[in-house]
Amino acid sequence: MIRCANPLPLIRSLNFCANQFLCKSIVTAQNTLGNSDGSEFLKRSAFSGAISAADSARRIGCAIAFSYRVASDDKTAAGTDGAVEDSTPDRNHVRKRGRDVLKWVQRLLLLCGLVLVGVYGAARIESFIASRAALKKFATQETELDTNNKSGDETVSSGTEPSLSDSMNSTGVDFSRWDERRVRAYKQNIGKQSGVPLAVLRIPKIQLEVPLFEGTDDFTLNHAVGRIVGTARPGEPGNIGIAGHRDGFFRGLKDVSVGDAIELKTLQGTDTYIVDEIQIVKPENVEVLQSRPVSSLTLVTCYPFYFFGSAPQRYIVKASLLREKKREAESSTLSPPSAANNR
Repeated sequence: MIRCANPLPLIRSLNFCANQFLCKSIVTAQNTLGNSDGSEFLKRSAFSGAISAADSARRIGCAIAFSYRVASDDKTAAGTDGAVEDSTPDRNHVRKRGRDVLKWVQRLLLLCGLVLVGVYGAARIESFIASRAALKKFATQETELDTNNKSGDETVSSGTEPSLSDSMNSTGVDFSRWDERRVRAYKQNIGKQSGVPLAVLRIPKIQLEVPLFEGTDDFTLNHAVGRIVGTARPGEPGNIGIAGHRDGFFRGLKDVSVGDAIELKTLQGTDTYIVDEIQIVKPENVEVLQSRPVSSLTLVTCYPFYFFGSAPQRYIVKASLLREKKREAESSTLSPPSAANNR
């Protein structure tokens, strides 16, 4: 669309028409003067001049019409520009409001992000404090048990007969007529309710010391590591399955290698396990928790460690009890000579 009037095309058209008419007139005059019998030629020249004049008039009309159209377009453009100029303040106002809304949205998102970071930090601090408190309770119970054992030894050495209270544990419950399985279930539940862990898991290489509780629910795994239901209990023969969060206490499992030591401390003592295998399996592969020929420990966490969302695999660390490994090594060392003697 043409935005403004330009007189140059009109001037050029008029100039062209005038030049054409002038040149035609000069040629006609020269031919008339140079011809003896110029009457017939004059008629033809007059006819040609009339045609030229008519053509020049047509061109002039076209030029005037073009000029008129240009002027009309300019008026239309001017009206449009005026409307645009009139609507410019409204557009600026809308843009300003949009920028203000965007700023408030950005501030709101920033505030939400800070709140979420604060919640995550508070959860991590609470997890650390709860873990330290559980370790302290375990140490206190261990001290009380040592004291009770010492007093029991003194009672036996003095030759006095134990009273009814000697058949009761520290909780004040008489287990003399209880079934062994029921006693174990009671101790398990009372330990979980009192916040006293089953054991303490230690991995010296990654400087990890964390309490071990029953179960693998989110609350438990946020404060400690949990024994997988159906696996052996600490201090019992079999395969002890222990689960932990990959973004929590078991983050350092990625740095554990074959041959590293893992300690599991209970009230009865400390068992040392040696890592002998590391696997990456699918979540439905539960065969890794099956019992092995020797007493063992299996640590389970999600994998990859830095995966965003629900991890698709599981990171498995298997370790065998140290004294069992020593026995196996000794038996394998002694078996060749015995086989030779049998020959």
